[in-house]
Amino acid sequence: LGGPIGTISRWLSYFGLYGLLNSLLLVYDVSPHLYFFTEKGLTSILERHGFHKISKLKLEEVGAELPQRIRAGEPISGWKKYLLILAGKGFELLSPFWPDTEVYLFSYESPGQGDEL
Repeated sequence: LGGPIGTISRWLSYFGLYGLLNSLLLVYDVSPHLYFFTEKGLTSILERHGFHKISKLKLEEVGAELPQRIRAGEPISGWKKYLLILAGKGFELLSPFWPDTEVYLFSYESPGQGDEL
């Protein structure tokens, strides 16, 4: 939850507004997000078990399609739709500098692998 929308949702939650955060975490969905990891935490756990981080890819996850991606009871229309399209475009412009999704590639070397006989 380190991207722009995650940060905004955390700020709103400090004021008792949990709607955006609940949407991001899929709170009322049949398959909610149960765990989130920081890069440091995930790397630490995996390195303790023999994995090594090879690379990190930052993804542009949110853009002008934002209104279609929001799970709401009914389709978003009117001024709210256009406001969300504009916000999505703004997030799209920020994404090279402040991505909301990162993918990590790890490699595993089992004990003894690579040892000369």
